[in-house]
Amino acid sequence: MNSKKHNNREQAIQGFLKDLWHPVNEQPKCSKWILTQFINDDNDIVFEIDLITSLIKWKEYVKEYRIIKWLYVDDILPQ
Repeated sequence: MNSKKHNNREQAIQGFLKDLWHPVNEQPKCSKWILTQFINDDNDIVFEIDLITSLIKWKEYVKEYRIIKWLYVDDILPQ
């Protein structure tokens, strides 16, 4: 029963987040905090929070850090 509750909770979280993720071909707005999902040097899928500045060249950033998708941190925080 505990496992079923955990799975239901996980599905609810994933359902909420799926509509917030942006594809990497969409560049985030400057001066915004984003959560990125990327592949690290060990080929693990990991997450990191980054601040987007005008100095970041988005396409190069995506390629260098192997970003899979991203979302605005503000979208997951309560208002």
